[in-house]
Amino acid sequence: MGGSRHTRSHFSFAYDPHMECETITLTVAWPSGVAILQHFTVSPNFAVNFLRTEAERATGKRIGAFLSPAGIRMDLSKAIASSALRDNDVLTALALPPMSISSTSLAFAAVKGDGSVVTWGGADSGGDSRDVQQQLADGVQHIYSTFRAFAAVKHDGSVVTWGDGRFGGDSRFVQEQLVGGVQHIYSTFRAFAALKRDGSVVSWAGADIDIDIDTDTDTDTDTDTDTDTDTDDRRPTTDDRRPTTDDVTAEHVLEQLAGGVQHIYTSHDAFAAVKSDGSVVTWGDANSGGHSRDVQEQLAGGVQHVSSTHRAFAALKRDGSVVTWGDARRGGDSRDVQEQLADGVQHIYSTTSAFAAVKSDGSVVTWGGADSGGNSRDVQEELAGGVQHIYSTDGAFAAVKSDGSVVTWGEAHTGGNSRDVREELAGGVQHIYSRPRGFVSTSRAFAALKSDGSVVTWGDAHRGGDSRDVQQELAGGVQHIHSTSDGFAAVKSDGSVVMWGGPALAGRDIQELVWGGANSRDIQEQLAGGVQHIYSTRSASAAVKSDGSVVTWGHALAGGDSRDVQEQLVDDVFA
Repeated sequence: MGGSRHTRSHFSFAYDPHMECETITLTVAWPSGVAILQHFTVSPNFAVNFLRTEAERATGKRIGAFLSPAGIRMDLSKAIASSALRDNDVLTALALPPMSISSTSLAFAAVKGDGSVVTWGGADSGGDSRDVQQQLADGVQHIYSTFRAFAAVKHDGSVVTWGDGRFGGDSRFVQEQLVGGVQHIYSTFRAFAALKRDGSVVSWAGADIDIDIDTDTDTDTDTDTDTDTDTDDRRPTTDDRRPTTDDVTAEHVLEQLAGGVQHIYTSHDAFAAVKSDGSVVTWGDANSGGHSRDVQEQLAGGVQHVSSTHRAFAALKRDGSVVTWGDARRGGDSRDVQEQLADGVQHIYSTTSAFAAVKSDGSVVTWGGADSGGNSRDVQEELAGGVQHIYSTDGAFAAVKSDGSVVTWGEAHTGGNSRDVREELAGGVQHIYSRPRGFVSTSRAFAALKSDGSVVTWGDAHRGGDSRDVQQELAGGVQHIHSTSDGFAAVKSDGSVVMWGGPALAGRDIQELVWGGANSRDIQEQLAGGVQHIYSTRSASAAVKSDGSVVTWGHALAGGDSRDVQEQLVDDVFA
């Protein structure tokens, strides 16, 4: 209905025979001018909201507001007759922005279509936002997170923070710098950096980190031995209750961050800012790439993009060369492959401890932690050419070649060993999914979507690497795959959702789990159709549906139980 101009739409109406009224003909269109309802005849006694209902039915999209011919936002509850509309007037429909959800390790924060924010989950990790409730009542554009705190950017460029003060939830000491002008926020495990419109940067963080996460019982050995709780060597020297810019940014770096910054990249505990002249400024934990003095001359210009492992950076320059710094064991030392990285590199990918560079001839160069993908000698011939894209988990790489085949290497239990599905991966692979790597979650399995709509999985069986129980359902018709807190969820062409993966809290009494007030079967029924996106904390997931509702499941203390805010999560500002 909304695909062309001047198309006539026909609808049937049930008029009240007792109404004594004439009819009015109106047109509803998008701001682009594309008609939704063309020459639509309606009783003027009907509320403007009736037009919204019909327009939503015609487009399948949710509409948040109508603008009158004069550009004034209309009251949807008023009758058309009292809205000063005339015959053949054109109303402009504004689509309701989809709900977006951000997460820390144990909490969710949802931005609704009206710009208000709803939080739930672990109170100390951002699930309790009562102290800033008024500031989050409207105008929020986007929310960012560290491990246990949130930062919201509003329409006026101001910033609101909440959550654990040790992880950036307390921004009082840089508050004057955050009252406006902020465009984007970047984050590490415990610090935020706000990029302002004038190209300047404001950063703040917490100090001594003391985390006790009793909801993540994953006892498997992680690739990165420096876990989220090892912070002894990176404590600021200032008062641990006063997170200021000086806590994370040395004085000499502040001058370089006063303007000209275009983009910021992050490792676990450090920042790397690329300026308009192609130079790079770094700050944060030296062991995570916060100090780049040894390569300062190479970073003085020409940098296009920066990639990172947990504790190292790799900068791709305009001439196709690569510069690395940070923890040598985790990719910061690339001397062994220096000649191969001197030119021709087009893109750089990473696990938590290793890098993989794709060159213009389709060949791949790897370095860093050998067990985490830095050593690719066993598949060297297969990576000599034809590689188009590389995907990764925490400890493994998966390369898709031009013929649709897949080559894997790295930690076997996180997806580096795909021998059991080698035949299925010999061709036809279009895209590979894995849980986004980061300090909030772990990524330990792959799910490949093939051209025939089938899915192939491998890696940690408890994190989605084993899909045998739903093999028939994944044999075709899959359109997209989302990662959940402990596996994957595939959306099929009929709108149904197929979920697999082991419980993130395997071994615990099932009574400790709260599935949104229901059991897992009830959740499965609620996810039977209309799922648009799935978000996750470490031990819970939240699905946003096309009707604006939210379905949550997983551990209650990690955001799996949203019953207390269920009414607020109905994303319809005109309900």
